[in-house]
Amino acid sequence: MVRLFHFLVGLVCIFLTAQTVHAQNVKHPRGTTASPYGYLEHLPPGYESSNELFPVILFWHGYGEKGDGSASQLDRVKRHGPPALIENGSWQNVSNNIPFIVISPQNSNGFASPALNDDMIDYIIEHYKADPNRIYMTGLSAGGMSVWNYINQYQDKVAAVVPIAGNGNATRDNACSYSHIPVWAFHGDADGTVYPGGSINPVNSINNCNPVERARVTIYNGVGHDSWSRTYNLSGMNNYSDQYDPYNENIYEWMMAHSLNSSNAPQEPAPNNAPVANAGNDKWMTLPLNTINISGSGTDSDGSVTAYNWTKISGGNITLTNSSQPELVVQNFAAGTYELRLTVTDNDGSSSSDNMTLHIYEGANEAPVANAGADKWVTLPLSSVKIAGSSYDADGSVTKYKWTKVSGGNITLSNETSSELTVQNFVAGAYTLRLTVTDNDGATHSDDMTLNVAAAPNVVENKAPWIDRIDDIQVRLPQSEVSVTASAHDYDNGYITSYVWTQRNGDPLTLVNANTQTLTLRNLKEGVYRFRLTVYDNDGAYSLRHFELAVAGNGSTFDEIVPNRPPWIDAISDTYLSLPLNSVTIHTNSHDYDDGEIVSYSWEQKRGDESVVMTGINSPTLTVSNLKEGFYRFRIKATDNEGAYSIRDAEIYVSSSSSSARVSMTEVTEEVENAEFSVASYPNPVRDILTMSTTKACRYKLVDLNGMEQKVGELVENETVQLDLNNLSPGIYVLLAENGEERITKKIMLSK
Repeated sequence: MVRLFHFLVGLVCIFLTAQTVHAQNVKHPRGTTASPYGYLEHLPPGYESSNELFPVILFWHGYGEKGDGSASQLDRVKRHGPPALIENGSWQNVSNNIPFIVISPQNSNGFASPALNDDMIDYIIEHYKADPNRIYMTGLSAGGMSVWNYINQYQDKVAAVVPIAGNGNATRDNACSYSHIPVWAFHGDADGTVYPGGSINPVNSINNCNPVERARVTIYNGVGHDSWSRTYNLSGMNNYSDQYDPYNENIYEWMMAHSLNSSNAPQEPAPNNAPVANAGNDKWMTLPLNTINISGSGTDSDGSVTAYNWTKISGGNITLTNSSQPELVVQNFAAGTYELRLTVTDNDGSSSSDNMTLHIYEGANEAPVANAGADKWVTLPLSSVKIAGSSYDADGSVTKYKWTKVSGGNITLSNETSSELTVQNFVAGAYTLRLTVTDNDGATHSDDMTLNVAAAPNVVENKAPWIDRIDDIQVRLPQSEVSVTASAHDYDNGYITSYVWTQRNGDPLTLVNANTQTLTLRNLKEGVYRFRLTVYDNDGAYSLRHFELAVAGNGSTFDEIVPNRPPWIDAISDTYLSLPLNSVTIHTNSHDYDDGEIVSYSWEQKRGDESVVMTGINSPTLTVSNLKEGFYRFRIKATDNEGAYSIRDAEIYVSSSSSSARVSMTEVTEEVENAEFSVASYPNPVRDILTMSTTKACRYKLVDLNGMEQKVGELVENETVQLDLNNLSPGIYVLLAENGEERITKKIMLSK
């Protein structure tokens, strides 16, 4: 800390003695520098005249500020964060006059590539007076996700990071690899664009690795997606959720408290690393060929290779040409074995060596050996598979590969002249495929393998068991014991395997037989208690049911201890219509479980074209007519005789009467999740670009509520794509992703 204090005092002195200038963001459009991006530059006062190295803040903008890096579009980056504070003149005050270099690049799709992000850091270190031990990275929204993605792949160049309103969930499995990097994340608990778990979950994953410095996450109460303005301008300090880390420290001073090294004193030069020599693989050759080229190489991690030297270690007489070059020419040899050594020397005089063996054979050429690989079994609807072949040539090298189909139906072969074949567009059946290899002397050999394709199986999804309603119980002391029996069923030819009763609130009671169908409660005390029953079937599916126990003491009434609960409205299913049908009746069921009654109903329209006609707005049944294409939401409010009320929403989706080729709506409304296969899609709701990624190779299609396919394609494992939805009408769509027997469906809301 003493060295840090002296470092800050030195830099601040430079800042205070420099000419006072209201430094702004300087544009460096893409293509005018060696940077991978166009960017904004802010240099602290005194920068040009100083010989010191300065700390750096690398800021990444959000999705709305993306652009091509041109001079005109770079202005978008000034809307938020440090560039905005620099523009309005408040930066020096907010940053407490810490002389940061602030670099704000602009990327074209909202999310910065980790590799180009790393190149940007190298560019900054090379072209600015930047302290490589004090590089700090921060970003908002998509930029916050760019920060998480960067430290997931690169962990040795940033001293600390501040991601704001970003989604770092995709990096959680790798959290221990970057847990040494100080992290302070910020988020609003009312963020409807990026769920707060995008910051909370990765921070928890870091702290589960027991880092030296615990990662922080600050959550603002009642704040939506814009949690960055109050963070960067410090107005959010001391205004946060007590359940998470406090914002009680200037984030810019927090950054400066971290460095990649523990001291800023001059460091002793690192010891020279010896170069690495590579003489290449062993080689085999057959006479009468009498000349061969051997390609070696040398690398040096902290310098450069300045000299090469080839020598013969063992074997008969041969001629070595170009022995001071990486590529050696060997001539005039006889049958036998020769060991050759390559020695490389670096710019500091260190050297290393590597040997290779040259085998010279006499006699006829030996044919190569082909290996088409083991037989394979795949199941439809998978329609693409890779087959990896291999080969070996004892006295030479394999120069050609050729795959052919020997038997089976029509298929498509790609890359058939390489060792790895791609097979596509097959149907159920058996296919025999042949790999033929040719060596450098023209000899050939073949090997066959069989691709077995099975038809897609019929998969029936297991349904969770059903638990009948459990009525609430009221007892009066001195009764000290009560029992309740549950009734559960499994309607898909399964059976119930276990019952689990748990107490959810109140003073602990004694639960007897908590793992059976009948629960007994003992040692009752006055109060209201809530219990949960979880029932599991033989396939692991489960359901939950709750009930309440009210215990009244002597002289107490149940009305005194049991507060009035609002009435209950059963869930209302969404309604889908296709024009010309333009009216619908919505039926509701409601109950008041406190021996009261529902005394009034009221309906109101929350979304959609307001020219609709609503009939029965003060009854449990609403009729809506004059509907047009689009999305509608209506809300019912039910009030009981004590003034308590509940609300429930009903949604209506109206589409046109188009009759093009469609996907079955039974197919698109089926929701199947498989733990070994997941698809991420965001944002949702989406306005223009939907980002989609998958953990496995899959086929996908986006369909509307008429079942019409709007987008189709394929993804490889861990690929991320962006779907342009600008040409689609607003409404509800369904995203289907399939990988063999696995299928996932997701409802997507498109708004304009």
